[in-house]
Amino acid sequence: MSYVAKTLQQGEEIEFRGRVSFKPVWLGIVALGVVLGTVLYYYYSFDVLTSIISAASFIFGSLLITFPILLIYRIANEIVITSKRVVYRKGIVFRRTHEIDRGAIESIELNQSIFGRILDYGDVVAKGRGIGEVEFKVMDNPVVFRNAIRANV
Repeated sequence: MSYVAKTLQQGEEIEFRGRVSFKPVWLGIVALGVVLGTVLYYYYSFDVLTSIISAASFIFGSLLITFPILLIYRIANEIVITSKRVVYRKGIVFRRTHEIDRGAIESIELNQSIFGRILDYGDVVAKGRGIGEVEFKVMDNPVVFRNAIRANV
């Protein structure tokens, strides 16, 4: 059972769940594979087959190594919008939570790079009255998440 599900107040219900995005990591691995393939293409005196096999091996090995790490990272981060608050929980063994009441949110910032817009990931910062803010880094569907925060506020 998730942290938010355990801490729901009376009359509060979960409206939206966000997710941490894997897309920038995959994009970086594929880009490094292409660069590696190009370098090996020149290193092996323009041997196309060797450079393609080497680059593909690098990409496959990197994805195989990073997938379990990213899966644990996704499990360790919970991003939830309830009917009363916005919650960001980090950690598996230790727990750190950032919460802000939906009614106290003054502004929402959305940051996306060019690749973030193409692949639909980005950062969302919900700023509350005073000094409170909750920052959601590298998440899938940031525009949908921002609209879910704004709905019924």
